Amino acid sequence: MNYQKIKRKRLIISATLLICSIALTLYCRFFLGIEVVFTHFFYIPIILVSIWWGYWGLVTSLGLGLVLVISHFFTGSSNFVEDLMRAFFLIVVSYLSALVSTGEKRLIGNLQESEKIIQIRESVIHLLSHQLLSPLTSIRWTSELLQKTKEGETSKKNELLKQINVLTKKAIDLINDFLSLNRIELGKVKLSIKKTDVVALLDKIISEKEEELKNKKQNLSFRKSAPVIDMESDIVLLRQIFENMLSNAIKYTPEGGNISITIKELKKEVQFEISDTGYGIPKAEQNKIFEIFFRASNIRKLEIAGTGLGLSIVKSLTEFCGGRVWLKSKEGKGTTFFLVLPI
Repeated sequence: MNYQKIKRKRLIISATLLICSIALTLYCRFFLGIEVVFTHFFYIPIILVSIWWGYWGLVTSLGLGLVLVISHFFTGSSNFVEDLMRAFFLIVVSYLSALVSTGEKRLIGNLQESEKIIQIRESVIHLLSHQLLSPLTSIRWTSELLQKTKEGETSKKNELLKQINVLTKKAIDLINDFLSLNRIELGKVKLSIKKTDVVALLDKIISEKEEELKNKKQNLSFRKSAPVIDMESDIVLLRQIFENMLSNAIKYTPEGGNISITIKELKKEVQFEISDTGYGIPKAEQNKIFEIFFRASNIRKLEIAGTGLGLSIVKSLTEFCGGRVWLKSKEGKGTTFFLVLPI
């Protein structure tokens, strides 16, 4: 359902109640002969406040209703029963207005949740039909070519086997990412705390990514505040975080670009900075970048393959380890991710 339609309905309800309030005020003045007409115009803004503010509006109307009753003693009114009836009417109408507002907000909340579920379902379908199906189909074609190779074509066979290995790894990594995120959300991830030298860990991850960096002619610099920085953390989760961060920087930085990794040892924390001269993230979309399956609009236009899972995993695992992650980015200039973890 379109939220604009709900807003229009809300305006119609508000306008209807406003017209009814004015009509009731005029009726009280000209047909019931109530002389202090000014007090009835209090109903109109209070009813509208109740609609827009929900139960906070109701609390406001209770306070104003009390003021309204007390004010009658200073206006010279002697009919206390009439004063109470006015206040009672004010509170009842405000309460009904608050119910309308609260019910509408709950409806919108349910619709937003439903739309989010639908979007996730569509993203999963896209993930399975494109990101996973593509490497599996390629593996099938490559294996068929391998079967057709003649005896003695060793180099060709080795090349095809290498392609199968790469494609298989891609499919396995994708499935592992999806399962990792699912385990995190279900609370099935357990910490195995050990003393870990994060400098050595990052050196190893960088060496594993050397071929990717070489293929894209990218330059990587690694700066650290000390040759050894020990942390009490889960090495498996740390590896997953750093692999995703570095893979993200390599993937979204064009050929010939620069990537830098910086480690700073603070008092009780270690700060990691991963910067790149890549495509950057549009400012309006930066607050969504850690959402599951989210991919920036400029990246979608470039049709760069990706799942939208990597940064979601990074954020979830970082927070699970007691840390935090944020970013600074400028579209067309690059991005810096900041990651802080306890020592």
